[in-house]
Amino acid sequence: MKYSVIMTERKGAVNIEEAERILGSGKILELARKAKWLVAIIQGKRLTLFDYDEVLSCWKRICAEGLDALKLASSGRTSVVD
Repeated sequence: MKYSVIMTERKGAVNIEEAERILGSGKILELARKAKWLVAIIQGKRLTLFDYDEVLSCWKRICAEGLDALKLASSGRTSVVD
């Protein structure tokens, strides 16, 4: 039941906790934000939300390209030999 958030076809916004659950961890969410693979929608001064479809797209990109590609992108390097 805890994976139902991934399976539902809904649109809208998710909070930080839901985004972490979709991506797998808070560290992956942090790396995705550093790499600019995922951009937060900030409403008000404190409420940080993410577009649900963008979070799913980011998760699919991580699955396709791998976690190493995300780590490279978040560090600002373009390849291993930089």
